[in-house]
Amino acid sequence: MRNFYSTEEAIKDGFLFVSYSHDDRERVKNWVEFLIDNGVRVWWDKAFLGGDDWETIAESMLAHENCRGILFFCSKSAIRSLNVAKEWRKAAETKENRTDDSFYPQIIMVDDDPEVNYKYLTNFVKKTEELFSDDDYDDFRSLFGKKDHLFYSAHKEDDKSALLETIKERASEAMDEYGFILDKLADISNAEKNIVLKLGSYGIDKHPVLWRQIGSNNNETTLLCQSVLEEGFGGRELDEWLNSFVRTAFSNEEQNALCGKIRLLTIDETSLISQDVLAADKIWWLTECEGNLQAVVREDGTVYKGGYNNKLYKKGIRPAITIDSIELYNLIKK
Repeated sequence: MRNFYSTEEAIKDGFLFVSYSHDDRERVKNWVEFLIDNGVRVWWDKAFLGGDDWETIAESMLAHENCRGILFFCSKSAIRSLNVAKEWRKAAETKENRTDDSFYPQIIMVDDDPEVNYKYLTNFVKKTEELFSDDDYDDFRSLFGKKDHLFYSAHKEDDKSALLETIKERASEAMDEYGFILDKLADISNAEKNIVLKLGSYGIDKHPVLWRQIGSNNNETTLLCQSVLEEGFGGRELDEWLNSFVRTAFSNEEQNALCGKIRLLTIDETSLISQDVLAADKIWWLTECEGNLQAVVREDGTVYKGGYNNKLYKKGIRPAITIDSIELYNLIKK
C-alpha cells in the first residue's frame, strides 16, 4: 500500500493539498493513508524533499492548475502556524482565481476541544493581529465558508467515509479510482503468489476455481484459470461449454458480473505470458480457428498455431476472464 504520491505523480492529474501542523502528524497520517488507499490523489509533505524550500513548493502546488482543493487539518496548533496560514492564504487566492467552482476546500477538526469550531477559528483569525490581517480574515471566510456542518472530526472513524463521499462528489478529478484498484489487485496478487482470487466452484466436489492475473489494460484486468478444467471438442461446442460454466460455477451476482466475459485466450495474448504460466497437464484450446483447425497451447507452454481438428479431438478447456478492474475488486471483497 502506498502512503504518498510523489510531486510528479500528483501534478499529472487532479490532486488535493494537505495542510496541517506537524504536531498533529500521526492523526493526519492516518487520514491521508485512508484517502490514498481509497483512490484519492493527495499531496502532503511526505513527498517533500528536504533540500527544497517548503514555502516555495507549497505555494507552487496550491497554485497548480491541477490542484483541486485543500484539506485543512485544523487544531489550535495548526491555526497558530505561520506556514499553515500561508497555505490557506494561497488556497484562498487560488480559489478566487478560478473561473468555475473547481476548488474544493475542507476542514477536518483534529482537536477534541469543542471550542475549536468555526466561530472560534474566525474569531481567532480576526483578533490575532500579530499573525493575521483583516484581509486574512476575509480570505479565511471566503475559502472555508461559515457552516459548521462542513466540518469533519478526525476523531470519528465514520467521518473518514463521509469525507471520501464528499470528495467523490465535489472533487472527483482528484480521484484515481482505477489506479487504487490496480494497486490493490497487485497487493493481493503478490500475497497469493500471483493467484488473484478464488471465484466460482467446479466439478462434482465443487472445488474452488483459482484465477491468475495475467494483464491489465484500459481499466480492465485479464485473468487466466490456473488449470485446465475439462477436455472437450472445440468450435461452437466450446461456446456452449463456457455459457454452461457461467451458469453452474458462479452465484447469481457473479453471473451478472461475468456474463459475456468468460472466453478463451488468443494467440496474441499468449505472447505476453510466460511459458511456465501457459504450461498445463493437458493441451488446451485457444480462440483462433482456420476451418476446423483450432490453435492450442501444448503441455510445455508452447503455442501450436496450426492446431488440431476441433471436431475430431478433445483438448483442454482453460477459460479466461477480462473484466472491469473495479467490478473485479468488488467481487474479491465479497
